Amino acid sequence: MVARPDDCIGCGGCAYACPYLAIEVMQPPDGGAVSIAIDATLCAGCGACVRVCPQDVLELVARPASHTDVCKESER
Repeated sequence: MVARPDDCIGCGGCAYACPYLAIEVMQPPDGGAVSIAIDATLCAGCGACVRVCPQDVLELVARPASHTDVCKESER
């Protein structure tokens, strides 16, 4: 998952839509620009956040398989 934070309007739709709680919308206490943080260890790549973003800020990208992913595949 990659994001273009400069285009984010801070609506929070992506965080609300994520069933894995992988996205956090952060509003700085000084009232500055809203930012989003994506926890790649929680993101399953389902795309729910991408579908709800009104600004097309988020994009799914392929990630390299981790050791855990490889082990899960070998168990099938």
